[in-house]
Amino acid sequence: MSESDATPPRTVIKGSDYCFACGIDNEQGLRLKITPTEDGCRTVFTPQRRFEGFHDVIHGGIVATVLDEVIAWACRLKGYNALTAELTVRYRRPLLVNVPVQAEARITREHGRLVFAESTIRDEAGEILATATAKMMR
Repeated sequence: MSESDATPPRTVIKGSDYCFACGIDNEQGLRLKITPTEDGCRTVFTPQRRFEGFHDVIHGGIVATVLDEVIAWACRLKGYNALTAELTVRYRRPLLVNVPVQAEARITREHGRLVFAESTIRDEAGEILATATAKMMR
C-alpha cells in the first residue's frame, strides 16, 4: 500500500447525537443528560426494562456503560478529547428496573497523556450501587 492509499488518522470527538449512552437521536440508547458539577459531572436517570439482564435488574454492561460515559464527559468538560484505555467496574448492589439513580464522575489525577478518573452510581437514598475507575487516553 502506498502512502497515498493510507487512511489518514481520524479525530474522535465526543458528543455524537447517536451515542448509545448520551445521544439524543438514538432511540435505542440511554439518552443520558449530563450536567456539569463543581468537580466533574453527573446524570440522573431511570433505567428502563429494555436494559434488563436478570428479572427486574439492569444488565451489568449497561451499568458499566453509564459509569464509563460520565467519566468521558468529566474529561470532555475539562476540555480533553479522551478515550477509555482501561475501565474497572465494581458492582455492589443491583440497579433495579424503573428505579431512579444518579451517576457522578470526577478526574482524580493526570499523568502525561493519561487522565485518571472515577465514577459512582447511587440510588435515591445515597447507597452506592456501582463504582468505576478509569484510565483515559488523551
